[in-house]
Amino acid sequence: MPANMYPSYLSKEILSNPSREAEIMVYNALRDELNDSFHVFYNCDWHDTTKKGRDEEGEADFVLAHETYGYIVIEVKGGIISRDEPSREWYSTERKSGRVHKIKNPVKQARVSRHYILNKLKEIHKDSLGFIRCKHCAVFPHSGRPKARELGADMPIEIFAFEDDMHKLGKKLIQILLRDPEGTKTSYSPLTQAGIKSIHTLFNKGFKLEPSVFTRVRSCEFQIEELTKKQKECLKSLNSFKRLMVAGAAGTGKTCLAIEKSIILSEEGFEVLYLCHNDALAKYLQKRLAKYPNVQVSSYFKFCLDIAKQLQIQVPDRSKPDYWDELALILLKAEGADENFLKDAIVVDEGQDFLQDWVDSLESLLRDKENSLFYLFYDDNQRIYNKSKPHAALSNAPKYELYKNIRNSKPIFEVSSLFYKGQNLEASGPDGLDIELIETTEAVRDRTVEKCLNRLINNEDINPNEIAILTAQSLNKFDGLSLEAHKTRTADDIDGEGVVVDNIYRFKGLEKEVVILIDLKESIDNQALIYVGTSRARSYLIIIDDKSAIESLATLRSG
Repeated sequence: MPANMYPSYLSKEILSNPSREAEIMVYNALRDELNDSFHVFYNCDWHDTTKKGRDEEGEADFVLAHETYGYIVIEVKGGIISRDEPSREWYSTERKSGRVHKIKNPVKQARVSRHYILNKLKEIHKDSLGFIRCKHCAVFPHSGRPKARELGADMPIEIFAFEDDMHKLGKKLIQILLRDPEGTKTSYSPLTQAGIKSIHTLFNKGFKLEPSVFTRVRSCEFQIEELTKKQKECLKSLNSFKRLMVAGAAGTGKTCLAIEKSIILSEEGFEVLYLCHNDALAKYLQKRLAKYPNVQVSSYFKFCLDIAKQLQIQVPDRSKPDYWDELALILLKAEGADENFLKDAIVVDEGQDFLQDWVDSLESLLRDKENSLFYLFYDDNQRIYNKSKPHAALSNAPKYELYKNIRNSKPIFEVSSLFYKGQNLEASGPDGLDIELIETTEAVRDRTVEKCLNRLINNEDINPNEIAILTAQSLNKFDGLSLEAHKTRTADDIDGEGVVVDNIYRFKGLEKEVVILIDLKESIDNQALIYVGTSRARSYLIIIDDKSAIESLATLRSG
């Protein structure tokens, strides 16, 4: 078997480079002459910082290593080699053209590299390798052998190989490595396989510099923020509409536009009522719009109950089937009761979950029935409530459709789109991380989730506040998670710290950088719920479930 060569073959770039001719000759000779007990490392660049803080760098043309014998550093110089006596400068003269090139001192180069490797081996292995044999030499494939016994005080003829050595170069280099001055009785330790491995790591270690999860998430978040800023420009084209229905799939930025429209109206002096369906989303919006006193934010239910309390109207019984209709009646009773209840503009988010009676009741709170503003943002695919009834519509209101997904990375968009029905959407978000599917069992689910959190938080430096773990189960069926190592909170704890642990229903309308979905198996056919859940992640989506659920999702993706 031939010697172990690193690299295992020479590139076309090297083979076609005339200045590499001598090195190619040496590479081929060592490959063909030596057996597989030898390891040959070619083109070994290095960089080192000295104890005095100085940076040093060098390059060894070849390092020849053997587990038993040790190693030798080889410097190769082509052409006719000479050294100028007055200046001590080294030169190489091309054989064909006669051009002369100034070169570095090959002996010094080899010696410095030899010491660099030795110091690194001592650093890595301390004293465990013992006193290993290490030598340096220079090979001049195109130069003749001089008659002198030495070329200088530090250059005995025995550390050189010349043109007449090239037919037996492997043997010659082994002789140089094993040669000791006459009379010495030095006892050397073997380099060992560990030493060979360390040299391999220094000069031939392969690697792939994948960006970390943290870096890729940060990159995604930056791109999403930039896309969101650009999308706000579309509001300028909507200024002429007093009543408007804005339709858009998850990730198209409906809530961001609703927030921005409310801010603009507030700054123009309008009193704005901003309503949504989800209590947790309402709390987020209240915090987001806290510095705009002209914007009142609430969930529809809480708003109705607050009005009832102010008007001292009896609150309807939630257990009765007509509860929702009676809530709407509360707002109708508020009309004319107090001027403070009236608004110049109403913005409804999550409009797909509003019933027609709710929107009709809100119309009664507009200060000027003809000139007041009403905007309804909705996504038919996110209807996880009131499915049996059609969602609300604004009378005499045109429809504006958002078709660019800008709030999800492309892999997340790809998965959520599997559960989407509607107009063709454009994936404009960042490339992002691929979806991670982790198979587990009910018995070890909590441990699997905790290991995932440990990796994200401890290894990848993801902020726990930007992680949500969402179950597809209703809360009365959800047995919780045992995550003793991590602080957790619910979706409506907007000001809290830690990982959000809640269900998809309560998290609708909200989003996080990283979302971990669990317990999908019983709801895998509930397209709206899975659509909402998968689209809650902006940059990184992880799904942890049993084998059947993971296989179902994998099949959907591949199909």
